[in-house]
Amino acid sequence: MQHPPPMPRVLLVGFSERNKYFGTFFYATLHKLRNGFIRAGSHVVWFSDRDIADYHAPLRYRPLGARTANAKLIQLVETVEPDVICLMHADLITAETIDAIRHRHPRVKIISVYLDALSGGRPSDRFRRFAATSDASFATTAGAALSAHATAGAVGFVPNPIDLSVERACAYAAPDHDHDFFFAGKPKGRELFLQQLQQRLPERRFGLFLQTGTAMALGGAAYTAALGRSRIAIAAGIASDWKWYASDRLSQYLGAGCLVAQPAVGELASLYGADTLLIYKDADDLATQAEALLTSGRWRERAAAGQAQACAVSDTMLVARYLLDRAAGTRTFDWPAWTNEFYPKR
Repeated sequence: MQHPPPMPRVLLVGFSERNKYFGTFFYATLHKLRNGFIRAGSHVVWFSDRDIADYHAPLRYRPLGARTANAKLIQLVETVEPDVICLMHADLITAETIDAIRHRHPRVKIISVYLDALSGGRPSDRFRRFAATSDASFATTAGAALSAHATAGAVGFVPNPIDLSVERACAYAAPDHDHDFFFAGKPKGRELFLQQLQQRLPERRFGLFLQTGTAMALGGAAYTAALGRSRIAIAAGIASDWKWYASDRLSQYLGAGCLVAQPAVGELASLYGADTLLIYKDADDLATQAEALLTSGRWRERAAAGQAQACAVSDTMLVARYLLDRAAGTRTFDWPAWTNEFYPKR
């Protein structure tokens, strides 16, 4: 029997929830992408630069532990000899460390995945730093905001991945619900919009969980269970026109089978298809559309279409296979249309 060619060994470098979140953020994108790499056939070794820095820092003052985190990463690469290193917001890892790894292991491919919006300022600077040190760097923003960074390195788009082993709820199939509308997250100026929506639909039930301190207002299994008991989940993002950008909240909502109410910015209908989201302009528009869908029960059909399309274009194994293909410079399957958002270094 002929042995199949080995799949790439992946070293995934990014934060964990062990210290700061301690399980309440188990549905974070890093964990879903790790699942995707494994399902794609790769063995994954996980390294948290922040946990290592915290553990080795006096008084757990993270900057003092950063040097150890970099040294430990070099040591781990020596031990594991990965084929691909995937950096996810590994801000403590320096360019000098990446250079040292490349010098000792010239065949290793280094990619990075960045989840925040490329909105200029510090977020863009962070992404650009990763782009300059990676063979290819990927963001959840597309279009001009992404292509502008091709002067630093090869850059491409990836959607926030869906993982139905994580988002196990299925709101559209549930017989009963606690909330007609759901939102959980930091306020960030969203309070007025949510208040306006409540005023326009006083008979509807709202599950609004706004973070007021450092702790998440709702997390862990309580968060995923609440999504499964909610009809419409509001992606009340900060108004922007960045192509295809949405926070990872969107993938959590879609994966849970909610009807996602998405602001009419960012061209997301062109990514997920028509009649898969509830696209709204303002609180009045959302109230009018939502009331019609809730009253008729048609919200279930659209929510089911949204989940199915999100899985079709952004399942975590599909995303992981694409990243591995880009790292290897190959094409092992039919890439989805969004992969055209890739810009070689200029």
